[in-house]
Amino acid sequence: MSADILLLGRGPLRATDGNTLLRLFDQAQEIRRSSSLKVERARADRALERIARELHRRNLATSPCQGEANNGGGGVAASPTP
Repeated sequence: MSADILLLGRGPLRATDGNTLLRLFDQAQEIRRSSSLKVERARADRALERIARELHRRNLATSPCQGEANNGGGGVAASPTP
């Protein structure tokens, strides 16, 4: 578990590129799923909310990929741009 991911609730995200945000979103989801500590899950939730807001601001989606439906999904895909 990475403390950097859990501290995302505090640091700036504007300078972070989109691909890194998507990877951080996946990592924070994994922490939220696998952590046995309520405090870590709460921090992961805050980080997820903050990352999701930044992804939304950039018009990126945080929904499962269509191609990953057969192997468990849960990935993060960019939304189609008109």
